[in-house]
Amino acid sequence: MLADAATADRGNLANFRESLRIQCRVIAALMMRELHTRYGRENLGFAWFIGEPLLFTFGVVLLWSQTRGTTEHGISVIAFVLTGYTPLTMWRHCFAQAVSALKANGSLLYHKQITLLDILTARSLIEVAGGMLAFSIGIALLAVILGVIDLPQGDPALLIGGWLLSAWYAFATALVVAPLCEMFVLAERLAPVTGYVNIPICGAFWMVDWLPAWLQPYVMPIPSVSGYEMIRAGYFGNGVPTHYAPLEASAVCLIMTLLGLVLIQHARRTLTVE
Repeated sequence: MLADAATADRGNLANFRESLRIQCRVIAALMMRELHTRYGRENLGFAWFIGEPLLFTFGVVLLWSQTRGTTEHGISVIAFVLTGYTPLTMWRHCFAQAVSALKANGSLLYHKQITLLDILTARSLIEVAGGMLAFSIGIALLAVILGVIDLPQGDPALLIGGWLLSAWYAFATALVVAPLCEMFVLAERLAPVTGYVNIPICGAFWMVDWLPAWLQPYVMPIPSVSGYEMIRAGYFGNGVPTHYAPLEASAVCLIMTLLGLVLIQHARRTLTVE
């Protein structure tokens, strides 16, 4: 009996691995399809998924450096914008792509291997990869080639952890927004407004240390705030005071993820595939 149970466990594990391999291939294929549909193969083609967030970031960097001077609260304005606006661009793109994700790709659900979660995961991974690569290229251009900012001085683990937390938050947001926009017309109409409302509270253009002491504990559980603070802690090091609460922020992301998965299941039952 024990031998039969062990054999069954090995079979279940093999089936799980095979299912996981198939879903990874499906997501990779969806990513390639999305890149081809969005950017095509002419001119820069796929390079635009890096170039687009990079251009947005450089535009804001140029604007802030001209209007705010070289430093803000003793911090390089260029480095400050790079560490905040690049992950914000990633979140905004994930948010925008989620609004129309289900309607634009609903026909793909004819294939039984493709799920709504696969579609959202593929779109989000493109934006996350583009944002991270744009950040890395931005540092290389501004620090190594132009020499207008310093290379990261802090803990690389904090820098990577901040990006992963920000990416999780962007993905969790997409999981919630996409089914809501599919189920409710009002949600789709209000989505652009919601994206703009997020800008002043997300932490991209301010730091927790600049806020009153009584307010700081209330903003750190916001995933974007803690994520951006961790990125800046990993970039600036101990020379810049940072405050973050990764456990509380991760708990918020987990709740959003679970809520998004429930909403996706409900949206799939009501979605009409044409």
